[in-house]
Amino acid sequence: MLPPICISLPPAISVHASSSRTATSSSPSASAPRPRWPRTSPNPNGKIHRLFDDGRVPTDNPFYNTPGAYKSIWSYGHRNPQGLALDPRTGELWETEHGPRGGDELNIIQPGRNYGWPVITYGMNYNGKPLTDQTQMEGMEQPIHYWLPSIATAGIDFYEGDAFPKWKYDLLATGMSAQELQRITIVNNKVTHIETILKNQGRVRDVASGPDGLIYVALNTRSPDHGELYRIVPVSEPKWTTLFNGQNLDGWRIRDGDSTVLVDDGMIVAVSQDPVRESYLVTEKTYGDFILELDMKVIGKMSSGIMIRGIDDPIKPDGIITGYQMEVDQSPRQWTGGIYEERARKWLYSLEGKTEARKAYKPSQWNHYRIEAIGDHFRIWVNGIPTLNMVDSKTAEGVIGIQIHPARKPGASSILYLRNIRIIDHNAGDHINGIAIPELVIDSPK
Repeated sequence: MLPPICISLPPAISVHASSSRTATSSSPSASAPRPRWPRTSPNPNGKIHRLFDDGRVPTDNPFYNTPGAYKSIWSYGHRNPQGLALDPRTGELWETEHGPRGGDELNIIQPGRNYGWPVITYGMNYNGKPLTDQTQMEGMEQPIHYWLPSIATAGIDFYEGDAFPKWKYDLLATGMSAQELQRITIVNNKVTHIETILKNQGRVRDVASGPDGLIYVALNTRSPDHGELYRIVPVSEPKWTTLFNGQNLDGWRIRDGDSTVLVDDGMIVAVSQDPVRESYLVTEKTYGDFILELDMKVIGKMSSGIMIRGIDDPIKPDGIITGYQMEVDQSPRQWTGGIYEERARKWLYSLEGKTEARKAYKPSQWNHYRIEAIGDHFRIWVNGIPTLNMVDSKTAEGVIGIQIHPARKPGASSILYLRNIRIIDHNAGDHINGIAIPELVIDSPK
């Protein structure tokens, strides 16, 4: 026979059916009277219940013999329980629950105890008015930890694997509104350290320590109806490969145009001289998933671009490289870090209205770029500032290159300088950075 299990019910539940999905709502409105459901209440809500998996009620439950009480009650005084997990070392039951506006709680659940809602809380009402002036009261349990502001806690689990040995038995706690996964170190039932290990990837709903020792995270991404399952794996130090040896253009070739490209003082120097055609400096090798970093400086009025998975068709006599191009924009428009699709759909992701991203680029100075192309996800940082978070599935592989614009007007030539060009193209997805700007879907796999 399996041991008893605990389930939790929030103070009030209303179910709204909508075609193929249901949603539950548990929080009273700002003006509604606060519900009070003591252990003897005929209402099962606001309590944690302990049952056998076949529905029988254990006879050693604390209120099994209490007249008027649900025999299944294990604890009470809960606002909106979300996560339950047993500490594998002690067998203690830990719980997270939503506070109102602020005051999400982490509790150790003990049989028969009152956890205080709505008499005591560290949160306030949604209209900004206090629910109560009491945060402590005799006979009511204090949380082990509370969050101000709320993170909208959800599922929790203790990490029991070996893949992350320094995290052994730490508590993993999810946050929906905060869009984060926290790692919580607990010593002698006290929180000693909290670290955010996943951020801004979507509303984090649940987490589990898998039998393979890895960590699995369920998220809402893009929209409430779109979910993804992430797997967190340990990674070694990234293995960068240098794409430019600082001495010559081995591994590169020049396509189209008559602009000059040479190596000087450990840098690639490209001078736009062709009055009509673009010139391209591209890799001889093609790349699928990769992380690219480089430093680039543009002197002059002409803009430039970094080709990402560019299509280099040797049959085409003009040698034009088509495909994704990260714009390097010298104009007052300042769209550096956006994506333009050369000879195709044109602007896929501009920086119009993105004030912080537009400030990242420094005209006529050295700028550092990080470009992540993993599957159909593209992310770009300019000088450490995120400028692009895009999903598009059109091109899965291609060359990396630099576009050199033509000098169509007298005196309009520009000079490009490049250095510190390096790439991760093996298990690149293991080394992506979190990004704090919304994802824009251009075209995703059907």
